[in-house]
Amino acid sequence: MDTIGEVELRHVRKDELEALKQRLARHLPHSLVTKVICDKGVRVVSLATRYGPHSLRPASILVPTCLRPSCFTVIAPITSGVSTTCKGPLSSLNPPSDRWMAIRAGSQRPCSVFLVYWSLKEHTAKDVTDRLSRLPHLDWNQPVYIYSLPTVLLPSLQSLSSWGRRRVTLQTPHIGHLYQLKAPSIRNAELPQMYHVTRLGEEDASAVWTNWEFNHFNIVESVRHDIIHFPSAGIRELLPVRRYPDTVDGAGSLQEEAEETLVSWIRTTKIGWMGNTFTVPQHRRQGLASAATLALANQLLQEGLPAFVNIEDSNTASVQLHEKLGFERQGVEVVVELLPTEAANQHYLE
Repeated sequence: MDTIGEVELRHVRKDELEALKQRLARHLPHSLVTKVICDKGVRVVSLATRYGPHSLRPASILVPTCLRPSCFTVIAPITSGVSTTCKGPLSSLNPPSDRWMAIRAGSQRPCSVFLVYWSLKEHTAKDVTDRLSRLPHLDWNQPVYIYSLPTVLLPSLQSLSSWGRRRVTLQTPHIGHLYQLKAPSIRNAELPQMYHVTRLGEEDASAVWTNWEFNHFNIVESVRHDIIHFPSAGIRELLPVRRYPDTVDGAGSLQEEAEETLVSWIRTTKIGWMGNTFTVPQHRRQGLASAATLALANQLLQEGLPAFVNIEDSNTASVQLHEKLGFERQGVEVVVELLPTEAANQHYLE
């Protein structure tokens, strides 16, 4: 098993994406639980393969500069924004497996999310953390969050007192599960007559971003980019036809204009998860979120892509909703907080 050594990463070329996807896929574990989670790593590369590397912007896929093929892959930054507080887990973020980590750095500063993939046959957890400790993107003077970390990796990280030359303290993890819809649903999600399902348009980005609880971890331009390039589902309400005088022909006739407004939605992100589910409060309890979720999940499955969400165990309402729609619980995932040791006893996250 090789030691990673100094950080030497480069942007993957478009003609390398298919080989990278196949290389990652070959290292997926055989158990269904971890395989489903690992599929997400392959899916990020699949999105870039299908829609082009530009579809992941501002994220880039980085691979080692060494000539020998390796599974070590960094996708950064998945999101970027300004955090006014980095308190608690990001419940809608949805990544990895025993070979994936999603890392968020922040605390009253700019923050970003990174995805890291590696094979345990090639590198140990210590190898990987040594390399990550030298990534220029991470500011180790502030907290670093590892999202959707599989429990298989937790003991390895708990045994480390430092990342490279950085002494860190691992905080109590938050627990969640991955939920997957394995086959297109035939469930009949009938909507009241005034609603219809469409896909989101770039003009909807502001509404999606504004109503996202954790929008300080991303910028509206990044959300707009995802909406343009990846599948989504939006439900719009048809408003009463508006009539107004026709001032062109001067005959006093009335012209009719149909209007509609976006009231519920869900989208696909660069990480490959379905998220940012939201329904305008006055339109809730009519099955809109269920209809939007099934519409997007079925579209993804028809395109040969997995459909999944990540839900914290404490979010019982979301768990019940997705199980009712046919989503099945897969592997347990945790969110851990890494603090600089000297700050661990301070009120760092308040």
